[in-house]
Amino acid sequence: MILRIMTRIREILLAVIVSSSSINCVTEQPNEISDIIDEDFEDSLPQPRFSNPTPRPLNRVLIQWLEIENSDGYEIQMSTTDSFDTIKKMWIVKGTKLEISIPQNGPMWLRIRAFNANAVSDWSTVLAIREIL
Repeated sequence: MILRIMTRIREILLAVIVSSSSINCVTEQPNEISDIIDEDFEDSLPQPRFSNPTPRPLNRVLIQWLEIENSDGYEIQMSTTDSFDTIKKMWIVKGTKLEISIPQNGPMWLRIRAFNANAVSDWSTVLAIREIL
């Protein structure tokens, strides 16, 4: 019972943060946060898909994805491994694009999932980003 109440409080807080943010708002999460979305929902959303990344100056890259109908936002994770054993960075985004810096110490892997107050999608196919695109 307490776990369900805590989960609902977390859902409400996330919905307030996302709904009070401007369009394409990005919230970068600290490295310690491994997962803020409860995956025990009965409903689910379609799995997001990345478009081709666009290189930007200064070792940055613009990533984009197709919009998922009825989603409130997207969770994007960056890892140093394709198995996502360690999450380097995590973002909560309202919108369908995000410009990020890519560290020069090797490739990074990205994945994304959509969420709303009642559902969460599966993780996308992993996108590998190299320091030189």
